[in-house]
Formats: sequence, C-alpha cells, structure tokens
Amino acid sequence: MATASLPRSREEAQRTADRIAAHLVQLLPPGRLLIGLSGGPDSTLLLYILKCVTKLHRGFSLRAVHCIHGLDADDPIWLAHCQKLCAMLQVPLTLKKLNIVYKNRESPEDSSRQERYAALLSELKTADYLCLGHQGDDNVENLFLALKRGAGPQGLAGMHEITEDRRGTIVRPLLHLSRKQIEALTDKLELPTVFDISNTYLKFERNFFRLQILPRIKERFPSFPQAAARSQQLCALEHDLAERFIAPLLHERADQEKLRLNCTGLDWRDEHLCLMLLRAFCQLVLEQPPELALLRQALQLMAGTHGRVGRIVLQQGAWQLQRFKQYLYLTQPRPLPFADSREHCVQLSIGQSAALNGSIYTLKAGAPPSDSQVGWYRLPPAGAELIFNAAGSLKLKAVGREQRRELKKLYGEFAVPQWERPFQPLVRAQGEIWGLGRIFVCDAGQAPEDWEWVQLNITPAAPA
Repeated sequence: MATASLPRSREEAQRTADRIAAHLVQLLPPGRLLIGLSGGPDSTLLLYILKCVTKLHRGFSLRAVHCIHGLDADDPIWLAHCQKLCAMLQVPLTLKKLNIVYKNRESPEDSSRQERYAALLSELKTADYLCLGHQGDDNVENLFLALKRGAGPQGLAGMHEITEDRRGTIVRPLLHLSRKQIEALTDKLELPTVFDISNTYLKFERNFFRLQILPRIKERFPSFPQAAARSQQLCALEHDLAERFIAPLLHERADQEKLRLNCTGLDWRDEHLCLMLLRAFCQLVLEQPPELALLRQALQLMAGTHGRVGRIVLQQGAWQLQRFKQYLYLTQPRPLPFADSREHCVQLSIGQSAALNGSIYTLKAGAPPSDSQVGWYRLPPAGAELIFNAAGSLKLKAVGREQRRELKKLYGEFAVPQWERPFQPLVRAQGEIWGLGRIFVCDAGQAPEDWEWVQLNITPAAPA
C-alpha cells in the first residue's frame, strides 16, 4: 500500500486521478469498462477515474451497475445518489435488484457479497472488464479474515490489481491507496459520497477488524499495513509457483469434461503433492478450495482400497466429491427421476421432451456423427419407451461384446458411477431393448431403414 501524502489541492488530486487513469490505459487493451457502483468514496472515486480513462482513449467505454440489496431502509438514498452521480458524469447506469437469502452456517456478509458478485458478473457478459473499488485497507482486512478462516497462501495473498479467471477479468485499480487517501481525493475533487451506516455495525466481521483491531495495531506498529502488503505479495508469489508446479500433473490426471481425477499410481506418502493436486482439482469448479480437513478426508478416500466408496460434501452441499473405481469425481446433487427404486416406464415420441423431477429427456431427430453413435438410436415413428430402475439382473448384449451380460456388470464395464445410473434409462422400441441411455447401444439386430435416427438428450432442468 502506498504511503503517499494526502492531496492538498484539487489540482494535486486531479493529477493523482489522471496518473491512475493513464496507468489503466497502458495496462488494459481498449474495451468495455463496467464498474460496481455503491456510492461510497471508493467506488465514487473509481467512477471518476474510469471516466478520465474514456477521455484519454476513445477505445474505452464505461457503464455503471448499482445493486439494490433490499435489506436496508437507506437503499433509496444510495440509489438516488448513484443516479445523480452518473448523471453528473454522464455514465449509463444499470440497476440490479438482489434476492439475498441467508444460508445456514454462512454470515450475512458472505451471503450479501456472493449475491452482489453474482449480479455484477452476470453483467460482465456484455463487458470486457469488471472494475471494483477495493483499496489497500480492504486488503489488510482480508488478511485477518483469511487468517480467521485458516486459509492458505491463496487466501492470504488477498486481492490483485488484475484477476483473470473463468469469471472474466476483474480490475481493482485502487489497491495502492488507503481509505484515508481515497476520502481525501474525493473531498478535493468535490465528488459527493454517501456514508453507509452499516460500516459501523460490529456484528459484521470485517467491521470488527476495521474498527476494533486494526487501529490498535497501527497505533503500536504504524508500518503494519505496508508489512502486511509485502506478506501478501510473497504469498501470491508462492501460490503462483505451486500452481505452475501442479499444472502438468493436473492436466495429465484431470478429465475436465467429466470432472474426474485419475488416482491410479499416485504416491500417497507424498501428502503435500497429493493435497495440492486435490486443491487444484476442486478449484476447477470452486472459487475457494475446500478446508484442509475436507481435503485430508478426500485424500483418505482416494488412497483407499479399489472398491471403497464415499462422499465428501463441499461448499455447503453445492458440490461433492465421490469415488468410483480409481477416479474421484466432482458432482452436484440433483433429484432422481424417480424417488423410489421400482421400475418406471415413460413413453416418449420423437421431438418430445419429458421433465422428470429436475432432469429433461428429449428424443431429438438428426444424424449421428461418423465417429460415434453412442446415445443415437434408430426408432420407429411412435418413438420409444424409457425404462428407469431396470433390474440389474437383466441381460443385454452391447455392441462389440461377444455375449450377453447382466446390466449391473455392464455398468462396471462402461464405468458408469453408482450415482449416475438412475439417470440413464433403457431405450425400448417395439418390445426390443436398443441401448442404455447415453452409455451404450445394444446389438439387437438391424433396425428397419425407414426408422429415424434419434438422439437421446439428458439435461438438467433450468433453475426456477
């Protein structure tokens, strides 16, 4: 964090704003800037600086997004302020109404933050950069919050000026400034701001560190923020090196399409390597890695005997780790097409869809690719019956097999995990079984030429 003195005049404040704007022009290729605007000093100053960016380079455009939380009586005040500010700076403003639901074992801060980020990231689909007003003191507070969580180097590293990941590109240009410097800059630039009374509520963890802990530390150790920033930079360097080291092994062992990790032949005595591989695998879908205790449970699951099964719940049930044979899978819980274990039959015409408790089954006409016909069937005009929960003792002859085998053994041959089996129905037409879902086609004789090629599609239903 910078230790620069506070601006003494409007001219000096403007030079600082222009310097940050010029740095962004040099740092970023021209594109569409999107700012998350709350109306506080941080995002207000950032809005002003980004407006300067668009004046310096015509290749940049700017749009603001304001999130209405719906939990505070002051929401209309914040909204009116942001509308007035954007009108003054001639910046288009988009409003997003949040639907915040507090989850079990999750703080109100985290619930609000996750919903706000989701709303902002949804707008990033029509922008190139999401710009946020986090500043240096926020990063120091993040260090304490990460320590409280028991985070590793990634969490302790805090926020970076530019973050590029699967969400998009997130830019935080104010991390080198302190809260005090930002307030002084907005004051000298005569930018109106609104005070958020919730920043004084000690029930919020961040406010507790901000108001009760950090002032006493700074009083005793004035250079603590700068030392903390150096520690965060070192953590970021070490995490980056660890990621580079593990990347080839992850690429070799992880199937990103099926979200599974090949555990065969890993040296379980090298706990550090295996834990790092597990963390990297989980972060294919998770923003934050699982806690160390959960990773060690997963390590035991991976290192167990060949037939060992188990499930480890991640991210409060949103994801889970499950093992099948020598693979560890990342899966999301979803309701079964039929809750009981009885056999069920669903008649489906070509072109028709059936929604079965969260999964949609469709028979779609088309032409199979030349390299594979898995999931493709020749069906009569009447379509087919989808048979769920068929008996494991049923014998079928899959294409390429020399003899008929029981369905429960074919599940193993075709590596269908236990949790996936209820979703894969048998396909039956005119009394003949033609295959199992999108797993294999049966060698049941030649279908008539006038039957139509049809693909069985299985997709999750869209969330309500």
